[in-house]
Amino acid sequence: MEATKSYKFELKVRGNSNQTGGVFALVVNTSGAGNTLNYDYTSAFITEFQSGSEVRSYHFNVVGTVVVGSLNSSLSIAITDGTATTQAFPMSIRGSGLITLVGSVTS
Repeated sequence: MEATKSYKFELKVRGNSNQTGGVFALVVNTSGAGNTLNYDYTSAFITEFQSGSEVRSYHFNVVGTVVVGSLNSSLSIAITDGTATTQAFPMSIRGSGLITLVGSVTS
């Protein structure tokens, strides 16, 4: 993202794991300094069937804004495992996002 510009973003993140009792959080970070980042997210545990097999996954939907400071910047996400569940049940994470340049951001 370019310096001194404003953006809105939407992210969808999915983590597959065989564990049903994990407690997970999502954190959005920006590189650089002087950025103003605001976001909210929802999360859900979902069990579904794909090709006859049960798949357990955690879904995160994120909506937010960022006003970039004086240096170009990028977004990154981290999933935090609050109960050390993924030590025994690793999580495979994938996702997609849409970042849109906007004229300005107001709180």
